[in-house]
Amino acid sequence: MSAQQSTAVPALAVTKVHDKPSPLGQGTRARLSSDALNSPIGGAAGSTSRSPGQRLTLEDALTSRRSVSVNGDSDLKTKLDEPAEVMGAPARTDCGVTSETGARSENQDGWILEEPFAGHEGTVFAAVLDGHGPEGKHVAQFVTQALPRNLARQKGLRKNAPAALRAAFSETQEELAASTSGLNVELSGATATCALIVGDRLYVANLGDSRVVLGYRREGTTPVTPGGPHEEQARFASAAGAEPAVDKFSGLAARPLTRDHKPDSPEERARVEAAGGRVCPFELRGKAMGPPRVWVAKEWSPGLAVSRSFGDTCATSIGVISEPEIASYDIDVTWEVLILGSDGVWDLTANEDAVRVVVTAPGDRSPQVASAALVKSALAALQAAKRKDNVTAMVIFFRR
Repeated sequence: MSAQQSTAVPALAVTKVHDKPSPLGQGTRARLSSDALNSPIGGAAGSTSRSPGQRLTLEDALTSRRSVSVNGDSDLKTKLDEPAEVMGAPARTDCGVTSETGARSENQDGWILEEPFAGHEGTVFAAVLDGHGPEGKHVAQFVTQALPRNLARQKGLRKNAPAALRAAFSETQEELAASTSGLNVELSGATATCALIVGDRLYVANLGDSRVVLGYRREGTTPVTPGGPHEEQARFASAAGAEPAVDKFSGLAARPLTRDHKPDSPEERARVEAAGGRVCPFELRGKAMGPPRVWVAKEWSPGLAVSRSFGDTCATSIGVISEPEIASYDIDVTWEVLILGSDGVWDLTANEDAVRVVVTAPGDRSPQVASAALVKSALAALQAAKRKDNVTAMVIFFRR
């Protein structure tokens, strides 16, 4: 990938991990916060084993390194003028998840939460999936089982998490497309947005338009010096050349840690068109209808609204891929909350509004109450706009 514009970005240590071929490399146990155990999950495919009364805990200290390293054609390493406080004691995280069908006939969303992941203390794997097409619900269910299984067996999981994630995504797509899966994924698929915490690092891997958003405190932080960042930092900044504003209600800034894979984004469009596909809205009697979608050259098919996904084998020949975009971040004490959400959350809810809802929800920052509040808010927005979608939100609070 070539570098594009340079811009100042929020003072979060971020490493864009470029996609490179890597060699392929089980036991997991998942824990939810105690209040999550007594809350019904609205019909989504979820992967976890629940231990009543236990809270999701990271035994490893999450220690800030407060440096920036961007891997690309060249490296950028920048020390911040005012480093954030180092975490001197083990951090705790509490997680809650809520999924609702909304006005649709079935819930095609799914989620994954496993900690400690693959038997490694201080390692957490979380994900939200959004199925689409006739088999969308079953695709999401398949991925909730296959993806963590394939990731857990990667030998280099802790030493080279990006390579492990790439391999796991590839293996999951191969299994899904095989006849042994029992699914017809020619016109069905699922998006996935994943968070893998390994010690003091967060790795995000994304396919499609589900999203990971961070709510963080800005005091004591300084923007990265402009003039050097590569395209990946510019992509993930919520406003080019500026840090996200601090919300006066939540007291936090909100920043997306993943990039939505919409067909009309420049890089995604270029890949689709180079493979012979088209990107445009559906047209009826010369009038454009709906969002830009992926089509074959001379037909109104398949009409995908995302350019990366699991499944969707009819579109692999026209540039729709199952290769995740991966980035990594240093975790520090300014981090307050992570939100993983399906597109039903983000279609009508801005990042800063989502952070405000979860932080100001009643319940002393109960992650389950917060996730339920966000889903309720997103569903209300969809209903007001006369739109239908499933909504799934996972909320992870960092405890001090």
